[in-house]
Amino acid sequence: MRSLKARLQLTLGVCLLAFALLLWYAGNRLLETLATDLIATQLMDDSEALLATLHFDASGAPQLSAVHPTFRQPFSGHYYALLIGDTVLTSRSLWDGELAVSPLAPGNVELLHLTGPQQQRLLVRTGGYRKGGQRFTLAVAADLAPIDSHRRRLGFAVVAFALGAAIVFGFTQHAVLQVSFRPLARIRHAVGALEAGTAECLSEDVPQEVLPLVREVNRLLQTLARRLARSRHALGDLAHALKTPLQILTDDLARDPVTPAAAADARAQAEQIAALAERELKRARLAGDSAPAERFVVPADLEDLCATVRQLYRDRDLEIDYVVTGVVRPFGEREDLQELLGNLLDNACKWARRRVRVRVAARGRIEITVSDDGPGIDSAAIAVVLGRGARLDESRSGYGFGLAIVGDIVAAYQGQIDFRRDAELGGLAVVVSLPREPDPG
Repeated sequence: MRSLKARLQLTLGVCLLAFALLLWYAGNRLLETLATDLIATQLMDDSEALLATLHFDASGAPQLSAVHPTFRQPFSGHYYALLIGDTVLTSRSLWDGELAVSPLAPGNVELLHLTGPQQQRLLVRTGGYRKGGQRFTLAVAADLAPIDSHRRRLGFAVVAFALGAAIVFGFTQHAVLQVSFRPLARIRHAVGALEAGTAECLSEDVPQEVLPLVREVNRLLQTLARRLARSRHALGDLAHALKTPLQILTDDLARDPVTPAAAADARAQAEQIAALAERELKRARLAGDSAPAERFVVPADLEDLCATVRQLYRDRDLEIDYVVTGVVRPFGEREDLQELLGNLLDNACKWARRRVRVRVAARGRIEITVSDDGPGIDSAAIAVVLGRGARLDESRSGYGFGLAIVGDIVAAYQGQIDFRRDAELGGLAVVVSLPREPDPG
C-alpha cells in the first residue's frame, strides 16, 4: 500500500476497532464482577437471616422458622441447603433438586458456580458454622439468569456505543487527514510550477514535519543551479581558450604553400588545444563521480582526492598529505568540495618543489588550508590570480581558470578565501573558510 493517507486511515481504523473490542470486553468483565459482588453480598445477608432463624429441638434436629417466602416458592431462583452430619435440609424452592456442596469447617467460606434445578447458572455461597454446640454447613444460592440478561443488554448497548463512536471517529479522522494533506497538494502544485519554470524554489510555508524535505529540495535546486552556472562558465572559458589557437591553426593551414614556420606554428597550436583537452579531462578526474546533494566526507573523500592527485603528478614524486583537526562531520556538496580542493591541489602541485599539504579544521567554521613549498606569491598578485583566465607564469601548464572557479565556489557558499605564506613549508597557503551547516537533527 503506497498511499500514505490510505495507510493512516487503515491503521487508525484498526486501532478504533481494537479499542471498541477492548471496551466491550473490559465493560463485560466489569459488569460481571460487579454483578457477582452484588449477589455475593445478598447471599451473605440471606445466610445471616437463615442463621438467625435456625434452632435445634430437644433431639438436636435443626429447625428453620420464619423463612423468607422466596425459599418456599418452587424454582424461585433462591435456594438453600443445610448439612449437619448425614442430615441435609433443603429449601422448598429446590423442589426435588439439590445443591451439590461439600461440608466446610467452621469459619470457612466459598463462592461457587453451580447448575440449578432447571439447568440455570447459580452463584452459591457456602460457609461452615458452629451454633448450639452443633457444626454444620449452610449453602445459599441465587439464580444468575436475570443478572445475565441485564448484562447482555447492557453489553449490546456498550457495543452499539463503541461502534457508533468508531464511526464518528472514522469520519472525523478522514476529515482531519483531508485537511492535513492539503499542504502536500500545494507542494505538488509548486513542483509543477518548478517544472514549468514559473518558480525557482518551493515555499517553506509548510507543516513542520514536511519542512526538512522542502528545505532539502530547495538546497538541491540551489546546488543544481550553481553547477549549471559553473558549467556555463567552464564552457565559455573553454570556448574562449580554444578560439585563438583554432583561428591561428586555420590561418596556418590555409597558406599555400605551407611554410615550415607555419607548420611548426600549427603544431604548437594543436599541442595547445591538446593541453586544453587534457586540462578538462584532469578537472573531470579531480571532480570525481558523485550523486547530487551527496556530502563531502572527511577524511574518506579527502584521502581519495589526494590519491588521485598523486596519480596525476606521479612523474614528479610529490609528497602530498593531509591533516584533520577536530571532528569534521560531512559538509557541503561533494562535487563542489572535490572541485574546490582539486583546483587548489592542482595549483599547489604545479608550483611545489617537493611537498603539498592539506589541513582541515573544525572550529567555529570549516577551515581548509592548501599549502606548498613553492615560491609563493606577493600580495599585489592576489587580485590577478583570482581573475578568470589570468596567470602569473605563462611557462606553466594551465589556462588560469582554476582559482577563479575556487572563488566562485567559495562565494556560492558565502565563505572567505585568503592567501598567505605558509610558516612551515614556506610557499603559498590558500585558506578557505566555509560556514558550518546546521545539524540535521
